[in-house]
Amino acid sequence: MNQGILLAFTLWLCAAQAADLNTVIMPAERLAKIKENLPLVVDPTLGDILSSSETLWYDHKSMVPSYQDSVGASSNDKWPNLVAASESIIGGLHDRSRKRWQFPFGTTAGTDDSPNVHVSNFLSLPQTGGQVPTMPITKVILNDNRPEWRWTYPVGTVFGEIISIVDGASTLPVEIRTRTKYPAGWAMNAFRPFPRASDLVSAIKQARPQWSNNPTLRNLVSHLEDPATLKPATLSAKAALASTFQQSGYLDTLPEFGDDALVRELLRNTIFRSAYNASWKRNGTERTFAASTKANLSIVPKNYTAGLLEVTDDSCMRCHKETNRLVSEFYDALYLYGEMWGMDGIFSFHPYDESKYPQLRLEMVDNRKLNPKLQQHKIFRMAFRGE
Repeated sequence: MNQGILLAFTLWLCAAQAADLNTVIMPAERLAKIKENLPLVVDPTLGDILSSSETLWYDHKSMVPSYQDSVGASSNDKWPNLVAASESIIGGLHDRSRKRWQFPFGTTAGTDDSPNVHVSNFLSLPQTGGQVPTMPITKVILNDNRPEWRWTYPVGTVFGEIISIVDGASTLPVEIRTRTKYPAGWAMNAFRPFPRASDLVSAIKQARPQWSNNPTLRNLVSHLEDPATLKPATLSAKAALASTFQQSGYLDTLPEFGDDALVRELLRNTIFRSAYNASWKRNGTERTFAASTKANLSIVPKNYTAGLLEVTDDSCMRCHKETNRLVSEFYDALYLYGEMWGMDGIFSFHPYDESKYPQLRLEMVDNRKLNPKLQQHKIFRMAFRGE
């Protein structure tokens, strides 16, 4: 094989390996639907990540939200099955009816009470010499001689989530959130079609020049231009988690558009821009950082509360700093029940082979095995003997 053919073969092989990353976890047909609905973005780095064949995509179906127990790993919804405690104690950490952790660890911030939301996640790993660095998993004894798996994401890693509204059989993206790893922590950002209420006013007037002849649209524009529409609101963790999060502020609840076609047009055709450190609306010292709504179809999910959360590094880290906490830090009596939520500031991504989860419930053995797909693509490697 001459050098030209060898080079061509090497480039083809690298491209083939990279192309596989898109669907390592996410089934191809589901990923295709997500990519069909990706929004336009002004940020070139984010645009490259969204279009790259080397971006790894997943959601809660393809990668089940999971936790580490004292002797293994399992999905979040199964945690109460192993806990020898009263329902009042369990309920302080876990919401059985929703089959997830209590606020603020149950779901994407601001969407806890949103019935029409869908979230897709992506991971972009940095490359050195065209290769993604493999993350080593180490084992640390933390809890009564019970081992914990630990891993750290390399500098330059970007995690993201696309928040969308469910619109019949389709979805409409309304926000993209990113977290980028740097040596001392994570940098946050959120990209929205309308970071400020005035942006939405301009878009409505451009898309519907006769907007003032439509009473519903006229009422909406009047609301958007009125700074006095902000109402006080509070987000608070309860019971055992009360120390983790409390935020008081203001929400701006939008009235109906009365024009579903306009909502779809605006969300599909508007370029998403950074909302970092931006106020959706301000009235003197009162500020809100995103719109809210009671409508089933608007520019944000129904019952959205992210208007209480400023898009800054410090604001977003208030929840993410709680990953890798022991349950016993919230209830002393639960010292046997290991860790919760995530690792290295990330809740949604994990290296475990989910097919082994039933072993923890049935046999009470350490069922932690490395996801073979992630191992095959060298995303993770074991830094200790065993898998």
